[in-house]
Amino acid sequence: MQCKCGNELPEEFRFCPACGKPAPKPQNPVPRIADELEIKQVDPMLSPVEAARLLKISRWKLDELRIQKKLPPNCYVIISGKKKKTIRYRAKELLNWAGTVEGPLTTAG
Repeated sequence: MQCKCGNELPEEFRFCPACGKPAPKPQNPVPRIADELEIKQVDPMLSPVEAARLLKISRWKLDELRIQKKLPPNCYVIISGKKKKTIRYRAKELLNWAGTVEGPLTTAG
């Protein structure tokens, strides 16, 4: 942790010994991959909007990943109705897949 004056502070210090200002509050690191996410409650089946929000991508990008077959078929279910088809995503499989992806989720290449 570093003070605004530039002095390096140990985590347990509440004030900077150099300038006397209060030490900055430690911030929890933001999880980067799905394995590190702590999820309290998620429905097992998600709508496209919910799935995109969970992966922090747009719905369009989620659809493109599915259409380009970059998203494994076990991550979603297509339910055919009389007038239209409905797509639902399996939360657990989607998070497992997202944890194995190297780098950002992209539809390129």
